[in-house]
Amino acid sequence: MKVGSVYLAGQGPFPLDEWKALLDKAPTQSLDADPDEASYAVICAADFAYPLAIHQFVEGEKESAKDKQGSSWEALVRRALRRRADGSPSGNNSALSLRDIPFRRAGVHLPPSYRIYVQRVLQHCHSRRFFVTDTGFMGLGPEEVRIGDDVYASAGAKIPFVLREVNGSSKKQETSLFRLVGECYLESRTWKELGGEPQYFDIV
Repeated sequence: MKVGSVYLAGQGPFPLDEWKALLDKAPTQSLDADPDEASYAVICAADFAYPLAIHQFVEGEKESAKDKQGSSWEALVRRALRRRADGSPSGNNSALSLRDIPFRRAGVHLPPSYRIYVQRVLQHCHSRRFFVTDTGFMGLGPEEVRIGDDVYASAGAKIPFVLREVNGSSKKQETSLFRLVGECYLESRTWKELGGEPQYFDIV
């Protein structure tokens, strides 16, 4: 129902305010008393949340961005990105691979527990989008996810998947055709409630 912009480390600030705005007037299925609080657990892809930690990090990044020395964590990632581009024969300025992003250097001025939380948030949200489903689930989806995609729990899988129905499939087919968009993360205590009768369909 609602999809936020993608977060790519080193290519823009962490979109905390934008993602949180998706919760405005959106019904949620969160089992927590406060859906806003649950959203912080979702962006960490875990059962704990330190809202103050990520807020302090985001505000610190804003202040550091004003520094001409480029002392923010995002600036550090951009420098790593430029070094990669300079060393590339084609000068390709593509995104860093997950293992090349210095997540361990994020939030170094925060208390240890806050720092761990911030680093997990950045790592789990890299190349991801925050979303809210029409049934009220909050989650993190792949970069390619868009409004209208479906989230399915697959029998035997420990994580849900985002699927997109293929348009123009033959009506003679007994099963629907879907394209796999990618794995996703939903609130750990609620995604198992994606119940209903099992459906059979083909993924192409």
